[in-house]
Amino acid sequence: MTATAPLARYGALSGFVPACREAGVDPEATMRAHGLDPARLAEPDAWADAVSLTAVLESAAEASGCPTLGLRMSRLRPISSLGPVSLALQAEPTLRAALDLLARFWPSYNQALRLTLRDEGDHAVAALRLELGADAPHVQATELAAGVLRSLAQARTEGEPVVLGARFRHPAPADTGEHEAAFVAGVAFGADEDAVLLRDDDLDAVAADDDPQQRAYAQRFLASLASAEETTRTEQVRRLVTVLLPTGRCSAPGLSGRR
Repeated sequence: MTATAPLARYGALSGFVPACREAGVDPEATMRAHGLDPARLAEPDAWADAVSLTAVLESAAEASGCPTLGLRMSRLRPISSLGPVSLALQAEPTLRAALDLLARFWPSYNQALRLTLRDEGDHAVAALRLELGADAPHVQATELAAGVLRSLAQARTEGEPVVLGARFRHPAPADTGEHEAAFVAGVAFGADEDAVLLRDDDLDAVAADDDPQQRAYAQRFLASLASAEETTRTEQVRRLVTVLLPTGRCSAPGLSGRR
């Protein structure tokens, strides 16, 4: 594990409450069982232990018998749930530029989440990786992130779907209908990576309403936020103590990342 456990914002649970209620599970009780405060959902920029946030998704999916809870959440949340970075994403001239920006700033929203973009001939791969620092199941969090990428890509076009398909390392559920509806070109399970596939042409198409001045303002605003978020190790530990105290997990081994 890393020296300190990764954190994520409560905004990562955007869409959790309606998805749980739709699936017939109590979202508040599920959150409390994992040491999370349901009241903090009204404070999307509040921090929580990323492992707990990931675990609550898995727990809700298991309790409800809904293996696509994360995917459903992605359909219920607006792009603005990504926080201030969403403003800059909408100002980027191309989908490729938006994904590059998201790859740089997503860790400021979820320290455990990584996004890399690479070209493979006539299509590109947006690969996802969760670095939780623990051997914790994260199927729902992975599918949620893939769904968010799909929504971001689709929001930039009014034409045919721009997402070619998806790859997931986890096994296929008994019913893959929701996955096939979300990723119309197909989903591969048991793959070597978790990723969303996109066409190169769609990645580099310039938005009709591209406004360089608006983009410059958005990037300066985002840079100012990133600068304000730089913290010392002491501040990181103080923040983690605040997160872990209500869970009963605030101990020296817990703060050092050991379980």
